[in-house]
Amino acid sequence: MRLFRSFHPTVLLVLISMGFSAPMAFAQAGADLGPKDEFLENLRTGDPTTADNKSFDERIATEITRLIAAADGADLVARQAARDFVSRFMNQFKNENNSVAFKEKLAERVGLKMVEQFNRGAELPPIAARAMAEVLSQLGSVSGRDALLEGLKSSDQVVRYLCAKGLALIIDGVSADARLTEVTLNAIAEAAAKETNAVVAAAMYEAMQYGNDHTAKVLVAVLKVLDGRLELMRASLQSVDAAETPLVQYLLQLNGLGNDDKVAIVGRLAVLLRLSVEAYEDANSQGNEAEPRIDALDQLIALIEDFIETTVKPSGKSPDIRSEMAKLSKKDQNEAAVIAAMKIELLLWIGTPQTPGELNKAPWNVPAGAP
Repeated sequence: MRLFRSFHPTVLLVLISMGFSAPMAFAQAGADLGPKDEFLENLRTGDPTTADNKSFDERIATEITRLIAAADGADLVARQAARDFVSRFMNQFKNENNSVAFKEKLAERVGLKMVEQFNRGAELPPIAARAMAEVLSQLGSVSGRDALLEGLKSSDQVVRYLCAKGLALIIDGVSADARLTEVTLNAIAEAAAKETNAVVAAAMYEAMQYGNDHTAKVLVAVLKVLDGRLELMRASLQSVDAAETPLVQYLLQLNGLGNDDKVAIVGRLAVLLRLSVEAYEDANSQGNEAEPRIDALDQLIALIEDFIETTVKPSGKSPDIRSEMAKLSKKDQNEAAVIAAMKIELLLWIGTPQTPGELNKAPWNVPAGAP
């Protein structure tokens, strides 16, 4: 029997590969960014000004230098240095005596210094980049936006994942500014359209889920991402996975979509549905080791069909991949026969050159077979 798992196991593998636990177990390495740092204590309850920037920057730079130096050493030493780095910063941000102004100033200066570091690209040791991304992912401050977006360009999938999670955390803050929202969405979309890691792509989709006031901007961005990822899937440069699950969940809860929007979304989801059913068949042929992927594709296929059915509203009986797929939860079902039935239901949606399906009709006009 197959039961959908509510987590994607790859997330845990990614975090374990960092040497961090999930959630982060902070080492108790002292609250200050330097020994007996009276400067920070004196400003903590006040209102730091531009004149204080240099002092903040010096203290942050000292920590970064220490981290990078340790990153070139033994693995265990580097991992502990990364934990200590994150701990010291988060202890600073979470100090109960902090004024709002102090937290914002610290977030601002941290963001600026980390943009500088991410701009170094491959010169920045991976363990150091991941520790910085871990700090940024938890700030919850719009001041860290530029650094988070820069982190999405990293060649390290852990850095990209953490930065995407950090961007999701500041959606409310960014959404107050329409122009900043558009710029942020476009930058995330540019990275996500090329993303080949399922967990990272899913996190990027989550970072694009702005509220109804920005629906038009979000749709432009996510359709750009879908176009990019579908091209990767068609070219077999990207395995079909469940990365699009949060996107389809988001689309399902949107209200008031225009007809043009519906046509654009359905056209792309028809292709994704075909690719997902084909991937489901392939995963079933791989045996028990493919169970997590099968579970994830199970949910994605059901969500896509939910959206298509509720949007298209066929006049007759709707094709029903979900009901056929659900039969696999019964032990006495022949898997090959069930998958064959699923593929028949898929063709009732996307058609063949000889027999049109529901989605080949106007206004959807999906090409036969959803190539």
